[in-house]
Amino acid sequence: MPDLLFEIGCEELPPAAVSSLAEQLETNASKVFADSRVPASRVIAYGTPRRVVLLAFGLPAKQVRKTTTETGPSASAAYDADGNLTKAGEGFRKKWGLKTGDLKTVETEKGLYLAAEVEAERRKTADVLTGLLPRLIESLDYPRTMRWLAGPTVFPRPIRWLVALLGGRVVGFEYAKLKAGKKSFGHRVTGYGPHDLPALFDGGKLHLADVKRFYKKEMSVVLDPADRRKMILSGATRLKLDGKPQVVDDYRTEYALDAVVNSVEYPRVVAGVFYERYLELPAVVLEAAMLGYLKLFPVHGATDRPIAEFVGVHNGAPKAARNVRAGLERVLAARLADASFFWDIDRKTPLDEMAGRLDSVLFAEGLGTLGDKAERLAALAGELGEWCDFDAEERADLVRAAEICKADLASEMVREKEFAHLQGVMGGLYAGAADEPTEVAAVVREHYRPVGAEDSLPDTKLGRALSILNRADTLAGCFGADMAPTASKDPFGLRRGAIGLCRLLLEDDEGWFAAVELERLLWRAVEGYGFDAKPDEEPWLDDLVRYVLARLRRIFSDAGYPADVINAVLEVRPLRPRDLAGRLDALAELRAKDRADYIDFVIAFKRPINILRQGRERNLEWTDFDPELIEQPEERALYETYATGRDSVVELIADGEHRDALDEIAAMRPAVDAFFDEVLVMCDDAVLRSNRLALMQDMADLFLSFADFTKLRGEEEYE
Repeated sequence: MPDLLFEIGCEELPPAAVSSLAEQLETNASKVFADSRVPASRVIAYGTPRRVVLLAFGLPAKQVRKTTTETGPSASAAYDADGNLTKAGEGFRKKWGLKTGDLKTVETEKGLYLAAEVEAERRKTADVLTGLLPRLIESLDYPRTMRWLAGPTVFPRPIRWLVALLGGRVVGFEYAKLKAGKKSFGHRVTGYGPHDLPALFDGGKLHLADVKRFYKKEMSVVLDPADRRKMILSGATRLKLDGKPQVVDDYRTEYALDAVVNSVEYPRVVAGVFYERYLELPAVVLEAAMLGYLKLFPVHGATDRPIAEFVGVHNGAPKAARNVRAGLERVLAARLADASFFWDIDRKTPLDEMAGRLDSVLFAEGLGTLGDKAERLAALAGELGEWCDFDAEERADLVRAAEICKADLASEMVREKEFAHLQGVMGGLYAGAADEPTEVAAVVREHYRPVGAEDSLPDTKLGRALSILNRADTLAGCFGADMAPTASKDPFGLRRGAIGLCRLLLEDDEGWFAAVELERLLWRAVEGYGFDAKPDEEPWLDDLVRYVLARLRRIFSDAGYPADVINAVLEVRPLRPRDLAGRLDALAELRAKDRADYIDFVIAFKRPINILRQGRERNLEWTDFDPELIEQPEERALYETYATGRDSVVELIADGEHRDALDEIAAMRPAVDAFFDEVLVMCDDAVLRSNRLALMQDMADLFLSFADFTKLRGEEEYE
């Protein structure tokens, strides 16, 4: 069973394309080979800046067998009265080249039909690959591609060579006016070549370790990105400057390390220094200057503070290290000089003056300026402080933080593209330098978090509060200005913002924002823009709430809650995400405890709601329940059960004791079951019917205050 080596050589790829193309090639090849009946026992793909290499092990020499059942004419049409093949039956036999004894009959939905087991043609794997490999290249997708030839051929960068060897022999095909061959090209400086690759095969087989060794030794190409990563990290820790071991903090530098790994074919590590006076800069600024365009790694000392050294990676020859180091030191010095200048200038500018500049900076078309946004956030901050019962000092700090939280967007530092991602962080530093309260500086620093789905939430209570308001304001404005996201476009990051808003309200173990009602928050944010909108008249307001709820639904679904339980709980109003999560936990726990008992529970508590729906469909009317009209003991028992338990359920729900509230509701089930077994609600007596419907209304209102039980799946789930 021969192995395959397939290489696409090209001009230098963007770092993001390297890993993407390798992953796609591995996934697509596994599927295409299996679908084409030449399955591999193992498929591995590697990417470097100048190549994507596929290794497929254990391919069959020919396509694997495949037998299908082919049906022909009906048995009555295929055979005559004497059991001989008719003209139709004979035609079917000849079509598939079969002997008469190979034919059989099978029972189908239409009756008895002539059939035969037909074995598909088995082509040589090399012949199959001739057509498959060009298709594999075409299956690779990347957002930005190039054309370098006349015609439809596109790829992230121009393709310069192709290698396709099966068992050491060339698989002949042509793509992009290139013929696949046996020669590859190595590192541009230290191993260019060309290099013959058939020598890698031993009896038609490849050994992964030998392949990696050949590429590294003969071609100066480290195929496996994991190996390149290890070389960088181990090289960085071995380097010494002034006798101190280098400590590269991969926690802060992971994203830069990924880019560097995919920017070099043979990583070589160098160490450099910069002027110690730049250590006066905030650590985040130092790291941004190094990790930005230069992809240099900061070095930390024993106290985890930066020292005046860095580690860099280059793709050149070893002898070039001195020149590379000098070049990196020169460029970094210029970056740090700029950062130092910005830091000094910005600290001389009062924060209120910096914030005032935002009045001339557009937030978004139709949504005013960033200064307007800060005013809206300050107004919302005061209201949120009241909703959540913040003390006077907390309210004052939150409002002040809202007033200046966007000020750093007008700073020299953040306006510089290389440091733009430090928005918020720099605002917190400038607030601290301006002697703003420590709490205010922390809020400004944190209010953009979480940046992504995996990012941590702000550490402080007020930081979370302003983060909530910031997201609500942006969502309200964009939906009001008809800039809601689509499946392919989300320029304002509203999907990420809505997820962050849901997380901030859900992951609130301290209960700081338990009083925040999602619809009220969003509507108040809408009012801040002055849109001429009314909640009952503008469909986009419903769209806004539904959009956020869709993110909340997804979070609940990813956490493993059943869809019907989520649907039932999301009907509750007002919408308080943390409260909804408590109801979900209670229902999910009841559902998991005893499945049969849960089914009976669901059936029982759907009945009052369903019978009310029937009453409305018949245009029946009812007012308040009158205990004096009770006739049957089961009716009285249900009323007394309701009257006794109602206040307790309401109180438990208000206190967030959802499991106890659900237990109280569940305890009413025997009375509910007995009532429906013995009492006819839709009786002929109009007065009794109306009174019983009123009792059902009271029961339904109580149940619906916990969840919409009609959304829960009961016995139909288990049929």
